[in-house]
Amino acid sequence: MRKRRGPRFLKDKIWPFICRRWPLLVFLAASLILRIFIFPGIVPRAHIDSITYLVFSDLNPARTPGYPVFIEIIQFSNDLFSITPLYLHAIIFVQMFFLGMINCYLIYALSKILARSEAFAVFMGLIYNLDYFVVGFEFLILTETLSLTLLGLTLLFYQKIFMGKKSAPYLAGFFSVCLVLTRPSFAALFVCLAGISGLVHLRPKDRRSQLKRLAGPLAIFLFINSAGILSWSLRNKVKHDYFGPSTLLPFQLGYFTQYFYWKYKIGSDAELDPYAAILIEEKGQPFRTAWRFIEDLKMSDAEIARILFRLNLRLIMENPMDYLRLLPRAASDYYGFSWYWTELYSGKVFGRTKFLIKPWLFFFRVYNWVYHHLLALLTFVLIAPALFILASRKKESVFHLACLLEGAIHYNFLISIFFTPGGVNNLRYRLPVEPYIVLVFFAALFLLGRALWGRIPKLRAGLK
Repeated sequence: MRKRRGPRFLKDKIWPFICRRWPLLVFLAASLILRIFIFPGIVPRAHIDSITYLVFSDLNPARTPGYPVFIEIIQFSNDLFSITPLYLHAIIFVQMFFLGMINCYLIYALSKILARSEAFAVFMGLIYNLDYFVVGFEFLILTETLSLTLLGLTLLFYQKIFMGKKSAPYLAGFFSVCLVLTRPSFAALFVCLAGISGLVHLRPKDRRSQLKRLAGPLAIFLFINSAGILSWSLRNKVKHDYFGPSTLLPFQLGYFTQYFYWKYKIGSDAELDPYAAILIEEKGQPFRTAWRFIEDLKMSDAEIARILFRLNLRLIMENPMDYLRLLPRAASDYYGFSWYWTELYSGKVFGRTKFLIKPWLFFFRVYNWVYHHLLALLTFVLIAPALFILASRKKESVFHLACLLEGAIHYNFLISIFFTPGGVNNLRYRLPVEPYIVLVFFAALFLLGRALWGRIPKLRAGLK
């Protein structure tokens, strides 16, 4: 006979849980109320890229299925089959109240592991909600918020592999594949994470025992990632005759080579010369060149991607200094800070949330100052994290997570500046790791503050 869950269940199970986790529950409630308050003032904004995500059946090989599937699920659950304002509001609603709340919890959970403090974890959750640059992407029909969620889930469950959670390698692998299929630039992140873990855990003194403990879970994680990426690559090969998760890379490299396209030497390669002539006519602009390939030569997407890649690679290999001179500009733009992606919302949202405009503007101005002053930026993204990692090296789980976060942050930075548009709003590509840049910096300040606070009694005793 099934037991009835009455007042005793509430007293024995629910109430102790509430008493134990009340800071988290209060924080999540505050995050939810914030989103309830600002949602009526939101006007969904669709970027030019948004159009390619909204119709799943028209998915081309340049796009991966992660975000279109996410939108398709929303469309199916709401029984809406046309692109209407109500439909766009449904997408924004799910991004704000589902992905946004998950992201709040992920920041809380990772902060708690990193600093071993409930108060710090709640504080970082509040800081996340007050970063309008990050929260503002919840109002956009773009992959950034979903990428942030999937990256956070990957990092959290990957960390749990080393805590002995049996399901962790499967969940970490699954979310990592979903991340790659949402944002292909993370295709090598799983290798980066495994490499960091190897350096942290496989130390000479206990390498054999650690290898025995971790070999199985890490093999599962690596296998799931490899299988997921290969599966989509094979799909593209069968359907589009292009082996790879996406055909976007040649176009991205084209934003670099358009600054020195005229340096291609006609007559150096009989096979590439006809294509190079069109590239030069179109002043190196990748999408205009691709359109000419379609119109004049009737080429498929896969053929265009292969030819553009060869042309861009040749230009870069023959003119390395021209390419390298663009990297500082790309890095500067990556670490830019502006309202560009969310400015259209500011009037509407702030009209309803005047009590929020001051803290949002305060943090915007602080981050804006940090990202535009070299020494402050180096302290924010390099010096403070390095000191935190050095200070936490004897606390294995904290040290490991700090290394993983920094690995993801700098992996994203390097991929973004080497392979994405040279100085064309690269700050958008920083978004999935932005909360983790802030988290590690504040964790370093928290560790310093705690160390100084612990020394106050000794200083007082010394003065006596």
